[in-house]
Amino acid sequence: VTLDFLSNTVQEYNCALVVDIDDVGANLDQLPIRALCMVPDVTISRESLDFGQCFVGYPYKQTVEIKNDSHLPVKYEVLLPQEEDPIRKKFDVEVEAKKGVVNPRCTHKVMVTLTAKQIGSGHLPLYIRMLGSDKPPFPLAVSTRVIGPAVTVEPM
Repeated sequence: VTLDFLSNTVQEYNCALVVDIDDVGANLDQLPIRALCMVPDVTISRESLDFGQCFVGYPYKQTVEIKNDSHLPVKYEVLLPQEEDPIRKKFDVEVEAKKGVVNPRCTHKVMVTLTAKQIGSGHLPLYIRMLGSDKPPFPLAVSTRVIGPAVTVEPM
């Protein structure tokens, strides 16, 4: 039997895994589980993603790196503005691997794809949260200047 114990909270665990066998009996055995869950400190490669000048309706991609120098894995989650947030009317934002694990002594790349829906400048807040951490999420400020087609009318 292999048990993967993945906690989302920082705490000490002292519990048991109860073994039941169908058609034989319940609570036949107990395996003690003792664990101390910690969240390693990580670093984020950048605090902002400036997409520069983007053409309306076209996707643009940039990456941010999460670096874990510890000997423990860490789970992360990228938090996007809610669907009902007015900023979502100006931008479509997609994050490849919105949730994941950064292995010990590794760097994990997260791809952010931005597609602007309206012309003008805009800013979009994203956050990267380490699951179980009591620290605030890392802010990631996304900005762009959106342009559209230039139309000129000339007299005939």
